[in-house]
Amino acid sequence: MVKSLIELGQLAEEEGIAFHVENNTAFDKVFVEPEELIDVVEEVRGQDVEIYFNFDIGHWFTRADQGKEISMPPEEVMNKIPGEMVKELHLNDYIPGKKIFHPPLHKESGLLKRENLERYAGFVKDKGAELIVVETAFRETEQVKNRDEIIEKETQYLKEILG
Repeated sequence: MVKSLIELGQLAEEEGIAFHVENNTAFDKVFVEPEELIDVVEEVRGQDVEIYFNFDIGHWFTRADQGKEISMPPEEVMNKIPGEMVKELHLNDYIPGKKIFHPPLHKESGLLKRENLERYAGFVKDKGAELIVVETAFRETEQVKNRDEIIEKETQYLKEILG
């Protein structure tokens, strides 16, 4: 993997693109934990290739369905990631047991509640992230019908928290 990331990272640099590697879900078995990807990013950077770690907290939450503990508060896991490795983050939630990815954040139906997101916002600022990609999925017909309202409410909710 490191060899491939070096090659891709070099191509990205030539094109002026910030290159990221994202953690997998626990269903993929590898590169789920921050430490695994921190090691990879360090190794690639050791070859003078610019690469960033795009941490997806919702992917990390899937470890709960593989019998692994989710630390509380769950966003504390971000303390493990060095700020210089962060440029972009993916923000989404997950509902363990039901295996539901990307529920609307303002509904607080997964592990991320308002207080978690407030702390998450602090980590984002401390790490110097330039971009947060919010991932929300519509899984029911009613959600699709009300998508504009859901997006509007989620946007307002996140504006209040993230500033």
